[in-house]
Amino acid sequence: MDVLSDRFGDGMFYTPLNLEARTAYDKWCVKFEKEPSDGGRMAFKMKYVSALIAAGSGTEEPPEMDEHADMTKVELAEMREHKWGIHTQHKQDVLSREICRTNMKCIT
Repeated sequence: MDVLSDRFGDGMFYTPLNLEARTAYDKWCVKFEKEPSDGGRMAFKMKYVSALIAAGSGTEEPPEMDEHADMTKVELAEMREHKWGIHTQHKQDVLSREICRTNMKCIT
């Protein structure tokens, strides 16, 4: 049995998982005083589910999400470049990896 099945039962866990992620996102928006958005919700959900899987099946506590949990890798790279002046080549490397991952056409 995998981690998500352990948490949500043997049946279809996608509906309860979606509900849990949506609820967590709404609470997260209040905590960090952010406006909810569809893009932010999707990025948050992907990170939330990844954190659930990483935590394993021994915990009932929701994962702790940081203030950037609604940002994609590309958005994080742009923020870091703006905030800390990270070199543009690093941004291009992150963007290239994200495009490859999303399109699943690149072999690294």
